[in-house]
Amino acid sequence: MEMVSLIEFTLFAPGNEGAALIGSFSEWKEISMVKSEDGYFHAQLKLKDGIYQYKFRVQSQSPKFENDEWVDVIDPNATDINETEKFSMVRIKNGQRIIHTYGMRVFGTLQFHRFVEKHLN
Repeated sequence: MEMVSLIEFTLFAPGNEGAALIGSFSEWKEISMVKSEDGYFHAQLKLKDGIYQYKFRVQSQSPKFENDEWVDVIDPNATDINETEKFSMVRIKNGQRIIHTYGMRVFGTLQFHRFVEKHLN
């Protein structure tokens, strides 16, 4: 039986009006995030063990973009990032988010799929 666990995603973006979570777990469709008074946006998802690609979409207030333009950003706290394709990765194993800080900063799609096959199948 596959384990399904509630996994929380957070983004500190106090200057932004809105944020959404998008990823392979939702077929890259937006999942609304709720902003708390401390400036963090939160979303909780039920996820099976596996490796998922994701990023945040924020309603930017930066002068570098049009006012209220929605911009995709990598999770600034992620330890697994595909810098080429601009997404973060989260690994869930035994119902827990696995965080490791060793050598997975650049990870192409082919390497990602090989990693999944090797470590989760």
